[in-house]
Amino acid sequence: MRELNRTNFKTEKRPIKILQFGEGNFLRAFVDWILQDLNDAGVICSDVAVVQPRASGHMDKLAAQDGLYTV
Repeated sequence: MRELNRTNFKTEKRPIKILQFGEGNFLRAFVDWILQDLNDAGVICSDVAVVQPRASGHMDKLAAQDGLYTV
């Protein structure tokens, strides 16, 4: 299986218009999934910037994947 990063998976560059506080599973699997559907449908054109609100967060894991993840 290929490593998940922007070298192996091309993504569309969109402006960041949404600031998301938290990187938990609910936000990534529900809220960001809906945003991706809206982007795919042409309703919006926006990427998300994620802020880690707690020191015990998971931003290091997301950073290792260039901010990409799958649902």
